[in-house]
Amino acid sequence: QIVTMDHIFLSESYEIFMPLMACVRGIEKFITLGENNFALIYYYWWGSEIAIALEFDANGSRITANPKAENLTIADAFFDEHGEALAEELYNKQGFI
Repeated sequence: QIVTMDHIFLSESYEIFMPLMACVRGIEKFITLGENNFALIYYYWWGSEIAIALEFDANGSRITANPKAENLTIADAFFDEHGEALAEELYNKQGFI
């Protein structure tokens, strides 16, 4: 089973991200082991710095500011392909990005 959360736009504030990451970390026991199990919060539309990453592996999960390069490549490729459509969707729903 594959679960994909492609994008969530919350805030630019760590105060919002940290409780979210703790909550997302709770899905650890439901994840089937495999490569590329991760969640990234990064500034795609504002630059390429990583805000925070959550990576899952056989040892559990870890929160890091230095995710595996291959995970960042996967996320960048997704947003390169779908970023404009996602931005338009956010704008249409919220009136801003």
